Amino acid sequence: MEEKIANIILSTAKLPGYKIHPYETYARLKIFGIFDIEHPKDLYKADIQMLTEAAKSFAGKHSIKLGATGFATGLPGGPWGMAAGVTADLEEYLRRVFRIAQEIGHVYGLIPMPFVDSVNEDVDEYYSAAQKEILEAILIGVGLGGVSMGIAETAKRIAKKEAEGILSKKISDRLIAQLANRITRILGGNLTQEQISMRALKFIPVLGGVINGFFCYKSIEIVGNNLINNFEKAHNSVRENVIKYWQNK
Repeated sequence: MEEKIANIILSTAKLPGYKIHPYETYARLKIFGIFDIEHPKDLYKADIQMLTEAAKSFAGKHSIKLGATGFATGLPGGPWGMAAGVTADLEEYLRRVFRIAQEIGHVYGLIPMPFVDSVNEDVDEYYSAAQKEILEAILIGVGLGGVSMGIAETAKRIAKKEAEGILSKKISDRLIAQLANRITRILGGNLTQEQISMRALKFIPVLGGVINGFFCYKSIEIVGNNLINNFEKAHNSVRENVIKYWQNK
């Protein structure tokens, strides 16, 4: 499974529905009273509570959508329908994780980095430039310890005029391997946990949909909470640096 996940991650640039342009997210922020966002730097002038309200709303919608998919795929019952937090279609699970990481990163002005000169209007070009940050965000979302977006360090280096090249780092094989390994561990653990109720599903098939839907919902809810908690802190920690950087630009 780890190899399959790694292959999906590597091919995300070619898969439909994995990429969300920041401008799409910025447009939706108007619902929460956050206007005139054209660049990540603009989000550092917004009220942090409003940003968090938007992030929680976006995350909640992804939980509901994956939960509904999990309910449908779990209806037949059996061990696959019981896979906690996993839909029958692994790509759908990963697609949701990729999308929620990007959206919450957009909301807090962390994806793309707020120090980039401009946001490319082409979604493929945007995604290519921000892929490292996106994968790091996903690792934070799935709870891998010791991972950060590195924005605080970037802010310090920019302040010291040591920023050459740090905004254009490419993703590494190690990063992909870490993500694939972490997701495999999550899925494997959930499968083992669910074997307890396997016999019940043979008699009550609909229970498979209920359980699978619930755990699919919870799996994305956990990712969303991890991202919001970490990104809110990261946003606050560099807010002053970002504002000063663009005032002196």
